[in-house]
Amino acid sequence: MRSTDLIRIAAVALVAAGAPSAALAQNAPAAPPAVTAPQTLVPGNEDAATTKLSKQLMDGLRVGKLDRSILAESLSKTITEPMVAQAQGAFAPGAPPQWTYLGNYPQTGDTPRYVYRVRFSDFSVIVQSHLDKESKIDLFAVAPDKSQ
Repeated sequence: MRSTDLIRIAAVALVAAGAPSAALAQNAPAAPPAVTAPQTLVPGNEDAATTKLSKQLMDGLRVGKLDRSILAESLSKTITEPMVAQAQGAFAPGAPPQWTYLGNYPQTGDTPRYVYRVRFSDFSVIVQSHLDKESKIDLFAVAPDKSQ
């Protein structure tokens, strides 16, 4: 797996959250700041709903079929079918991934962004996920796990 594949997927997610869309046009040559330079990670307080929906979204990416009903409209519009196919190629190999909750990034006046390490058979990624007020995923950012 090339890290640029993961960065492109992260850029897709961040565009829906308000990041500049130019990153997609340039194949996102660097990790978006929201993924690589967040505020302090707070341990504990895993949100079961966010974890469940995040796993469901990743499972959909792995098989190439998204349940768009779990996505906020902005994210659903941003993730195109070619992007789903690209993600399937990147995330499909091997056994189902193992998820480890790492903590969350508090958001002023909003629910936190939850952070996970997702281990596949031969690589790991860091996933940040956020639910909107309607309990739909409006941020799903994926970046290479630099601790590996």
